[in-house]
Amino acid sequence: MIQLELASAYGERQAELGESLLRSRDARGCDGLGREGFARDWFCSIDQLVAHAATVFAEEPFLRRLILCTSPDVQAQLRALAVVPELARVRELSISTTEQRTRPGSEGLATLLASPHWPRLEGLQLLHCAIGDAGAKLLARAALSELQALDLTDNDIGPDGVVALAGSPVLTRLRMLILSRNNVGWGGVAALADAGNRMPLELVELYEAGVTSAVVEPLAKRFPGIELRYLPPPEPQPAEEADDTFTKGPFV
Repeated sequence: MIQLELASAYGERQAELGESLLRSRDARGCDGLGREGFARDWFCSIDQLVAHAATVFAEEPFLRRLILCTSPDVQAQLRALAVVPELARVRELSISTTEQRTRPGSEGLATLLASPHWPRLEGLQLLHCAIGDAGAKLLARAALSELQALDLTDNDIGPDGVVALAGSPVLTRLRMLILSRNNVGWGGVAALADAGNRMPLELVELYEAGVTSAVVEPLAKRFPGIELRYLPPPEPQPAEEADDTFTKGPFV
């Protein structure tokens, strides 16, 4: 099913909008639109997007965010998606996977980034997509000069991939970078700190990313006022001395 999150309606267009939503609902085979208003988000499968993009974008003038889920045939899906001209209307894209076999990897990302319709993309979220360092390097040189928010949670990215992102000549408007559940480490954080002249970073999230307070300190100094989200690993606890009363006996 396709689900729409609808913003509040504009009063002067209630009747027109109601008819528009009915037409677009019928085209998408989507029931249960309980509220009237301009759709801002569209959650669907890639197949649904490819089949109904022209109708939906014609009926929803304020649609700006796609939330896509993948299937085992993800590589073919992404090839079909890349040529959909309506992508030029998209400002935010989110792709998430739940199974290993549906992850696009760097190959799928390369297919997606080959689309000529992304220059106006402002937000990109790739969750559990297994793009690795190779995918991070693709993003670093992609045609994404308008990108302001990038969420790469759980993507098998290591320090080399973070270094590539930090040194990107393209991502010069990036304000939010989420690298949680990747192996960022000291090398990755150092590269981000060196990116101060290229990126206006305001928020960096590094949960489960192999960092400590000491590691993120250079980043905090380089970007005064930056919001850093991370959890340092727990401090090792001293081993408790064993109670050998019963081992030795009371008379030893």
